[in-house]
Amino acid sequence: MGYGGMIHKFKNFVLRNEPILADQVRQDISDIENTIEQYAALKINPAEHGALNGIRKILGAYGSALTTIERLEKGGSIPSEVDRVVKINDRPALDGLATLNQAALAESAVDAQAVTAALTRVTKLSWALSGTITGMVLFLAVAFLFLIRVQIVRPITSITEVMTQLAAGDLDVSIKSTDRTNELGDMARSVEVFKQTAIQRVRADERRIEHEERYRLILDGAADSIITISEDGTIVLFNPAAESMFGYSAEEAIGKNAKTLLITDFHESATNIIEALASGNEEGMGTTECEVSGSTRAENS
Repeated sequence: MGYGGMIHKFKNFVLRNEPILADQVRQDISDIENTIEQYAALKINPAEHGALNGIRKILGAYGSALTTIERLEKGGSIPSEVDRVVKINDRPALDGLATLNQAALAESAVDAQAVTAALTRVTKLSWALSGTITGMVLFLAVAFLFLIRVQIVRPITSITEVMTQLAAGDLDVSIKSTDRTNELGDMARSVEVFKQTAIQRVRADERRIEHEERYRLILDGAADSIITISEDGTIVLFNPAAESMFGYSAEEAIGKNAKTLLITDFHESATNIIEALASGNEEGMGTTECEVSGSTRAENS
């Protein structure tokens, strides 16, 4: 259906913000929807109807996401911020593709059964014919079954197994048939795009975890006290140096109000800063320096 190619262009649009990519994604969505309508016009079962509806739903989500991306990037948002806002769960579409694959396998099995039944009839008739003709018929029948298995059933089964492994988190799985120029090749290449997207997400998570670990080590090893306070004055970070200076453990300090726990002379400027943050009026806050007096645990006792 070209689903994987559409996702690839969508990701590029998030990263590069090129209007032509948005137009291409919208065209791909339209093409896939047309393919779905043609498929739906065939004689299909309820499971296939449900699969098509799942794919339609995700296509609609991507269409809405395009508008959101254009709005965010026009407002100056960077790609990583945009990506966090427009994350889309592709699971319904993946499940839908898997269901369609299973339907194709089932249809192939029915065809194979029909061929087997025809072979049985031919075998009974062959008793009245010469051994040479019988051998040729058997050879052609076996060759036809082998062709179906090698060219259709086996690739679809392989792709279905790969999708199952990807869903289970196995990103080392090898995807075959990507060099085919038919529908099976399109399906395999779409699965390859899903795999590469999943690998990129795993690497991004690893980089984020590494960054957070470095940040934590810097905070823990800092000689100066570092305290982070939220908009309402609540302490959200309290490093080891702050524990030594004020006599409170991080567990005791985090979640408490800095004004009541540590600061004995809360300057009016500091109050104005917190009130501005709480009201969302950050632009009007300006740049303000203030000095406050703090008290240790022993002084508060």
